[in-house]
Formats: sequence, structure tokens, C-alpha cells
Amino acid sequence: MSASTLNLRLVTPERSIVSGQDVEAIVLPGDRGQLTALPGHINFITPLRLGSFAYKIRGEWSWAYVTGGFAQIFNGHATVLADTLEMAHELVLAEAELELQGVMQKLKNTKVGTPEYSALIPQKELAEAKIAAAKKHAAAGKS
Repeated sequence: MSASTLNLRLVTPERSIVSGQDVEAIVLPGDRGQLTALPGHINFITPLRLGSFAYKIRGEWSWAYVTGGFAQIFNGHATVLADTLEMAHELVLAEAELELQGVMQKLKNTKVGTPEYSALIPQKELAEAKIAAAKKHAAAGKS
């Protein structure tokens, strides 16, 4: 770690995704909106909500979606404990789009205000987060 990087540790209950990688920036979905942490950032802890997550190494962004968890920035170290996180390069855009279409069809056929309808909303948001991550990955020109 140098003064121009943050040392990132990124883990889920199932696996360690990044361990001790120096990054130039981190973008994460905090509970009050999208946050960007840069080297020298003040120390903080925030809950994570469902949304896009990214980190930058040598000028290149790596994108993912996260379903929740916590992030801590402390003295140049960034620790992200994610409930679920899938890197964009692991996603197939067409599959995520089909997933969203299926959820949208179910929403269309379910009465608003019912528990069944409410249960579909997080599924819709998850599919949208997957699509956003996959599109950002594709826009960066990565395969």
C-alpha cells in the first residue's frame, strides 16, 4: 500500500474475492447513496445496499453487484464484507436480462400490495443490478 492507493479486502461468506490488492478507488452502494473512497479518505463504516460496486487498479475498473453487507475504510485499508457479490466478468448479460423479463412478467401478473408482489421487488432490483454491472463491464471493453 502506498499513499496513492487503498489496500482492498473483499469477502463474502462463500469466498475471498480480493485480498490485499492495492486499488486507486472504490465505488460502493452505501445506505445513503453511492460512495467513492479514494486514498486518504476519512475513516468510516457503512452498511451496503443492493447496487453496483467497483474498484480501480492501474486505471482499469472492475465492476460487480453487491446485495448488501458492510464496508469499512480505516487508515488506508478498505474492507468489504458482502452478503453476496458477483463480479461482472462472471455474469452473462443475456441471462440477467431474461431474469429481469421473468420477474417483470410475474410482477405484471401479481396484485400490487400483496406479499407476493412485495417479495418480487428485491428480485427485480437484483436483476437490474446484475444488468448494470454487466453493461459497465462491457462498456469498459472487457470480455
